Amino acid sequence: MRIKTLNNQEGFALITTLLFLVILTIIGIAATNTTSIEISIAGNEKVYKQNFYQAEGAANEAASKNLESAWVWEFNKNDFPDNGNGEVDVDQVFTQTSGLSANTNYGVVDNDIPSGILGSGHSLKVEGTSGSGGRMNFFDLYGQSTENNSTVRIVMGYTKRL
Repeated sequence: MRIKTLNNQEGFALITTLLFLVILTIIGIAATNTTSIEISIAGNEKVYKQNFYQAEGAANEAASKNLESAWVWEFNKNDFPDNGNGEVDVDQVFTQTSGLSANTNYGVVDNDIPSGILGSGHSLKVEGTSGSGGRMNFFDLYGQSTENNSTVRIVMGYTKRL
């Protein structure tokens, strides 16, 4: 009995080439999708960083203002007004528009020292001093930026001799 072998290999190169092209196409599509996702992530991170630095700049701008003026929030940070749902309404803190942009605001809260601690109230008496300049006042500086449909809020502690 004789076994016949197929010696006709015509078309093998065509099938191999098509298979190779399909694999390369799948790899190309995956690379394109990954790249577009990375571009979106980088764009979102850029917007967040811009807002963060504008909010920080607004808080620093608040530090450069006269903190004895009427716009300083005169409540302890634990005494913010209620928003009606039993939650603190922080939105009322951002009362001043920053010079950085129309969508950047800041506010200052006089951070009372809790009662029961020596020097409690709106300021702390510094030992060995008398008269003006002998008290350290503690504030929370708030900054907010709402550029490009994104909002970033920050709060920084601040101490000033008044």
